Amino acid sequence: MALASWYWQPQTLAGPATWGRAKDYLVAHKTMRFGTRVQFAYRGRSTVGIVLDRGPYVGDREWDLGPGVARALGFDGVGYVKWRVVR
Repeated sequence: MALASWYWQPQTLAGPATWGRAKDYLVAHKTMRFGTRVQFAYRGRSTVGIVLDRGPYVGDREWDLGPGVARALGFDGVGYVKWRVVR
């Protein structure tokens, strides 16, 4: 389990992707390699996101979920998610 938040507004990404289509599956992590696929679970829902950005840089949060990942999970605000790296 890890503390996560989400971001909805367009922005420049730290990784090689651009906001456009990437917003549907992007997630941000401070150190994980760009392109890593991560499965997230929240309140009985799950989806896969791809690390394409750096962050979050607020408090103890480990993940920032892009809008597509947050929508697929029914997630908004700040909360705890389960996660695991997938191939």
